[in-house]
Amino acid sequence: MLLYTIVCAPLQDIINSHGINTIVYADDTQLYLTFPQEDRDTAVSRIEKCIQDVKLWAIENKLVLNDAKTEVLHFRSRFSNTSSPSPTVTIGDSEINASSCARNLGVHFDDELRMKDHISNTCKGALTAIRRIGQIRNF
Repeated sequence: MLLYTIVCAPLQDIINSHGINTIVYADDTQLYLTFPQEDRDTAVSRIEKCIQDVKLWAIENKLVLNDAKTEVLHFRSRFSNTSSPSPTVTIGDSEINASSCARNLGVHFDDELRMKDHISNTCKGALTAIRRIGQIRNF
């Protein structure tokens, strides 16, 4: 654990140098940035440059980033009257389209923070547990 912390400590410095905030949990790093709608293109460019620098750091340290597990979630107000398409983030040769929902530590977040998917999944899980209890109640 100590070795992992020592090796990954510069990662935070790289991300902070781009003015981007992070949340790190075990081997999962999340970047987040707040910006007004009119600055979206600039924000996407900042994130792309940051990820490019992180990838270079990973290569130098013989680490591999899994582009297939990379997700982009663009939170916006449901009261906003702009209906612009969600941004696309380019990482190397891959283009990552913004998801409408992403899972983070077991919680499903949607792009308008309505929590519909999370509530639905929680209810499905509870219903499954109730059914299983019903199946064994006679024992």
